[in-house]
Amino acid sequence: MHDITYIVPLSLIEASRLFGSIMGVLLLLLANGLWKRIDGAYVISLAVLFLGGIFAFLKDFDYYEAVVLFTMFVLLLPCRKYFYRKSSLLHQSFSRENIIAISLVLVSFVWLGFFSYRHVEYSNELWWQFGINSQASSFLRATVGVFSYFLFLGSQRC
Repeated sequence: MHDITYIVPLSLIEASRLFGSIMGVLLLLLANGLWKRIDGAYVISLAVLFLGGIFAFLKDFDYYEAVVLFTMFVLLLPCRKYFYRKSSLLHQSFSRENIIAISLVLVSFVWLGFFSYRHVEYSNELWWQFGINSQASSFLRATVGVFSYFLFLGSQRC
C-alpha cells in the first residue's frame, strides 16, 4: 500500500475515499429512478458508476470494487432504450419502503464502521489524520460527507 503514494498523491487518495462514499449514496438514491425507468437516472447512473470505478481504483487500488462498478457500467450502457420516461430526479417521490431500505443501509454503514474501528481510540485529532492506513479517519469524514449530502438534498426538497 505504501507504493501507491509514489503513483497517486495522498490528497487524491483521501478525496477518492470521500467521493467514493458519496457515489455509493448516489447509487442508492438513483436506484429508485432506475426502477421507474427515468431517463435522467440512466444518464447519471452511468456517470456515477464510471466515476465510482475510478475512485475505487484510486483510493486503495481496490480493483475488485472497480471491476464490479465498471461491469455494471458496461452492462447498463446498451440499455438506453428502456429508460424512456421523462421526469425530474429532484422531485421524485420515494415510497416508505424505499426510505426504510435507504435508512437501513445508512445505519448499517455507520454501525459497521464503528464496529470495525472500535479498537481505535477516538480523539479530535482523528478527524485530521491523513494517510494510507488511516481508514478510521477516512470513515469518519465519509460519514460526515454522506450525511451532509443527505442534509443538502433534504433542504432542496423543502
